[in-house]
Amino acid sequence: MLPQNDDLREMVATTLQGLEETLAAELLRLGAQKIEPLKRAVKFQGDLGFIYKANRSLRTALRILVPINKFYAANEAGLYDAVKAMPWSEWIGLDQTLAVHAILVKAPVTHSHFAALKVKDAIVDRIQADKGKRPSVDTKNPDWSIHVLWSGDRVQISLDSSGDSLHRRGYKVNQGMAPLNEVLAAGMVMMTHWDGKGDFIDPFCGSGTLLTEAALIAKNIPANVFRSKYSYQNWPVFDAALQDKIWDGLMNRIRDFDYTIYGSDRNGRSVRETQENLEHALVDDYVQLDTCDFRDVKKTSPFGFIVTNPPYDKRIAANIEPLYGSIGRWLKHDFPGWNAFILAPDGEVNASRHIGLRPNKRVSMVNGSIDCRYLGYQLFKGKKKEQ
Repeated sequence: MLPQNDDLREMVATTLQGLEETLAAELLRLGAQKIEPLKRAVKFQGDLGFIYKANRSLRTALRILVPINKFYAANEAGLYDAVKAMPWSEWIGLDQTLAVHAILVKAPVTHSHFAALKVKDAIVDRIQADKGKRPSVDTKNPDWSIHVLWSGDRVQISLDSSGDSLHRRGYKVNQGMAPLNEVLAAGMVMMTHWDGKGDFIDPFCGSGTLLTEAALIAKNIPANVFRSKYSYQNWPVFDAALQDKIWDGLMNRIRDFDYTIYGSDRNGRSVRETQENLEHALVDDYVQLDTCDFRDVKKTSPFGFIVTNPPYDKRIAANIEPLYGSIGRWLKHDFPGWNAFILAPDGEVNASRHIGLRPNKRVSMVNGSIDCRYLGYQLFKGKKKEQ
């Protein structure tokens, strides 16, 4: 049931709302087969080596799940019996730890924690029956992370090959006030189709997540190059030599970057924190920073990209109209010939209506707990119909 070297099998990469198609495109470029976008996930096929490559490379994936069993369960007893029948003692060592996470969709039970406990009990009971001892549970840093999806009467048991969520890249030493999720930031950059050909500006850089992800993309540096630990390394089928060969191949694809990434913020502390994050990610040579108001940022070349997430909180909400109105006027007057992409709060706030420009791209996203729209604009002198 565990993946083998040449065993092509189904896997699932999870992601954030709005990034499904971007993740599917990433998987296609990486060599995945039978790709199928789902809701906040993408199903695909790959072999053992692809697990190593996907965890290291994918910018818009949160986790890589590997299904190892599917069955029907009408109640908690059926769930327990089916899980206990699996050969867990052949896989999990007595000195290893485990954790179980469950997602329920119209399942016979209503509490995901209860379902996770049932699966955990079944696993440790099976191992104790086979080996006379029970492995320990570690919910924070387990060797084995088991994922349960119980939808109706159908159950899918998967191994989480990633361990920590893949948005935890390992380069961020400063989080800032309202840090942007690294997976969301990478997706925002990738959805512009900017690949390092042209200048890039973020005038509200915060702690620099967009700038760092843009630099990694421009250089084709693997997304998780600063991470060394993944859950799949605890599996008995782990092939260290194959992993190292794949990782070396990814590093050989790093490329030159001949343009410039610019970041600014009127908060000097944010700029200093961004500088430290860029240095820790080893991409500070490719990013120029300044402390200034966004209206003081000027066009650096005839063509380029602005990608940004303007600040938003309760204080700013009261002044949302003048802020976003100013952003729209600044883009229109100072950046003709460029493309601009803005992540703006939606819902009752609906910040986008104050920008005063007509977007050619709209994608619904969620930034933390805030419903947002990701808006793309082609910027022209005068009116577009006059071009």
